[in-house]
Order: sequence, then structure tokens, then C-alpha cells
Amino acid sequence: MSGDRVGDEALGAAWLLLPAPFFGVSTWDRVARVLEVIGLSASVVGPEPITTNTEDFLAPWLDEVVKTAAPLQGLTLRLAGHSAVCPRLRLAASALAEQGHDVDTIVYVEGRLPCHNISPAVADPQRIAIMDSVVHPDGYLPPWWAWWGPLVDDVVPDEELRHRVWTDCRRVPRALFDQPVPAPAVASGVVEAFLGFGSGYAPSLDVARAKGWPTAWLEGSHIHQVNDPVTVATTLLHLAAERRLGATDDER
Repeated sequence: MSGDRVGDEALGAAWLLLPAPFFGVSTWDRVARVLEVIGLSASVVGPEPITTNTEDFLAPWLDEVVKTAAPLQGLTLRLAGHSAVCPRLRLAASALAEQGHDVDTIVYVEGRLPCHNISPAVADPQRIAIMDSVVHPDGYLPPWWAWWGPLVDDVVPDEELRHRVWTDCRRVPRALFDQPVPAPAVASGVVEAFLGFGSGYAPSLDVARAKGWPTAWLEGSHIHQVNDPVTVATTLLHLAAERRLGATDDER
């Protein structure tokens, strides 16, 4: 990238931004707008229809991913997923490849890294214990912000923006987190990267660094992309370019 111009390679790429199951599109739409302002294509995957009667929670989500990506056919796709959607990103990349898309980058943002056929309930028992403490008798979790009450008011300091993000949160079945998530191997040449906020997913950051992936860490809340979309958007671009440009952690 030179000055304010986006390079030719970036102009042939599109970002597909994936929220966590319990968050809405408002956690990514400000980042999408930043990417669009600088001349890139960006789309946010919307919520899939699921209920406590859903038997396979991954199928409707994959349908939504494929549907959102359909208008981007012909562009190289770069995926960025946040929080609890991170373990699903390799599965999404595989499904998109089956539809003829070229995926060249996966950025895991503030979440757990994929582990083949492991359910979130097994992989992250501490967070599941929190969910189990708040699940309603009907089998649904309350909206994410209600798990914590006023403790999360500072997560989005701007009151109007916080109201929009909280309103966009949805109730999801607790059973969603019991389903094992496949993690197919990524194709040769796909760059995997990790972006963390705060210390909540420090183990993922450590694993990503040990694997030699591009990594970045920004001081912020769990949904820092809502509060600082410009920095997060430019960091995503940096991570996508870093390995291709031959940069190392010491050179950043």
C-alpha cells in the first residue's frame, strides 16, 4: 500500500466479516464501512435461523456464509471472524472453496483457534460454565450483554453505539455449543493470522505466534472493532499482507 492508494492485489480481494453467534452484524459493520471507504469490497454475514429444535447448528450458518459470499464470486476472499465464530472459520473456508471461491486469508479475531471435531463445551469449559449459569429454562441463553449486567457497560463506552450493539445481540440455544466443529486443513498458500484485544485470548495469540502466523495485539475490549473500526480495519489489511511481503514480528 502506498499513500492512500490500495494496491492492485487488494482491489481484487473482498473481506467477509463473520460475527460470533450471539452477536449481530453491528459488531462488524463499522469495519466494513472503513474497508469500503478505501475502495475494498466487504460484507458482513448475518444471523442464521436457529432454534432449540435445530439439530445441526452448522448447516444453516454455512448456508448464510455461502449466500453472503455469492455476490463476491470472482474476488479473492479474506475471512475475519470474531469471538465464538473463530473455531468455525476453517469450515467456512472449506465450504466457500467448494462453491468455487478463492480464499487466501483467515484472520481469527479475539477467539479460540480451530480444533478438529471438538465442541466449544469441551474446548472451553470455563466459558461454558458461565453460559450454564445464565441459561434460561427454555434452553436459550440470554443476550450476551445480559450475562454480565453493568460490568460490560465500559465495553462500548459510547451509549448510543452500545445500545445499537446490545439491541443487535440475540438469544441462541445453549445446545449450539455442544456440537463438535470440523476444522478441515486449509489449502496451501492460505494465510492464517490472529488479532487479539486485551488478554482474554492470550493462549490463542501464543499458539499463533508459535505457528509462525502473522499476529497483532490491540489494547481494547472484547469487541474493540466496534469502538475503533479504523485501527482494526487497517490491522486486518496489515495481517493479510504481512506474510506475502515477508515481514516478521521484529520488523513491525
